[in-house]
Amino acid sequence: MTFSVQSEVGQLRQAIVHRPGLELSRLTPQNIGELLFDDVLWASKAKEEHSAACELAAGDRGRARHGRPHLRPGGLAARRRSA
Repeated sequence: MTFSVQSEVGQLRQAIVHRPGLELSRLTPQNIGELLFDDVLWASKAKEEHSAACELAAGDRGRARHGRPHLRPGGLAARRRSA
C-alpha cells in the first residue's frame, strides 16, 4: 500500500499527532454520535495504525510531534511564546 500527502505549497515536514488512548476505550454504540465518531473503533488497532503512520512519516524525512507534551502548561508551545 502506498501512502501520499499532497500539498499546493510544498512538502509536509511536521505534523502534530495524538496517540489514541483512553478516549477510544470509552466509545460505545450509544455515545458515538454524541462524540462525533462514525463508528466504534478498536483501540488496539488504532494504536498500531498510529504507530505505523508515525514511522512512515519519520522514514520519509518527516516528523510526527505528539501533541500532548507540547500543549500542556509549560510545554514546548508555552516556552516558544515566552521566548
